Amino acid sequence: MKNSDIAHKIFNKYSDDFIQTMEIFRFRYLDEKGNIIDFENMYICPLSLRAYHKKDIEKLTIEHVPQNSLKGKPLVLTDKEYNNIDGYTKDKKILNFFKYQNFRQGVEPIEAKFSVPDILEGKVSGKLVGRIDEEGAKIKIGLSERTVKLLEDRGVFRSWDGLKMNLTINYTHQIDKSALLKSAYLIAFSKIGYRLLFNKNGLKSATYGAIIRELQKINLDEDFPFIFTDEFKVNIPDDIGVIETEDIKLLMVKVRYRLKGYEYVYHAILPHPEDENLDNLVKFRDIYVKRVIRVTVKSIDRNYLLR
Repeated sequence: MKNSDIAHKIFNKYSDDFIQTMEIFRFRYLDEKGNIIDFENMYICPLSLRAYHKKDIEKLTIEHVPQNSLKGKPLVLTDKEYNNIDGYTKDKKILNFFKYQNFRQGVEPIEAKFSVPDILEGKVSGKLVGRIDEEGAKIKIGLSERTVKLLEDRGVFRSWDGLKMNLTINYTHQIDKSALLKSAYLIAFSKIGYRLLFNKNGLKSATYGAIIRELQKINLDEDFPFIFTDEFKVNIPDDIGVIETEDIKLLMVKVRYRLKGYEYVYHAILPHPEDENLDNLVKFRDIYVKRVIRVTVKSIDRNYLLR
């Protein structure tokens, strides 16, 4: 299917869903003159909340979730401004993180810069091959034929014994929380639609509105209560469910990252769609890090909020 066909399919799906959501909750938006805004053939970007008419669909871009370089699926449309900014920030950071994870696992090499201070001015490019485990690093250096010839001409290999070499790798040692939250949020939105973001009072400003505001930044605030783990072992049908403790209900989203045939799975916790604030998320974060708790996970579908 062509990208234009995919974009129109996504546009139509969520344009219809927004109209249905407005009808369900019986809310209306007014323009500056007090007239009711007609949202027929309109799409609301889930990241910027800007409205786009179908004739302006070229201002939107297909958002792969997770990003395309990590084998995400084309789930929603976002305006190009946000997509371009994230491509240079969040997407790059999280891709570098998983490249490093693959390198540590011995799945693929990682790009590196080498310098030999006593013999060679400047740096040359190459790759590290190997793995890093509890016993330390076991690596090999991969260089192009052109680089090997250069090093031979400079006498590097004649002085190999006791040679001092510096190397630099570009990696991210921690997963980018903002990128992970973005994927979890957009997956949840793709499953539930605008009922995730709106109720009879309009935008859920204190919960999903707060998440949107955080995602509009480059990095999450340190005190934002985002909980996630790569150790949770549970199967959630359709990658979304409700997690329950004795007195808390929250949304759980499974996010799958794939790079070079290797898969990394994270479970992210989001506000329950019926929460009025982030208090339950904060409460769950505080008990989750302090002690083992018993939880139940229940599957849901897009009609969950029609109860």
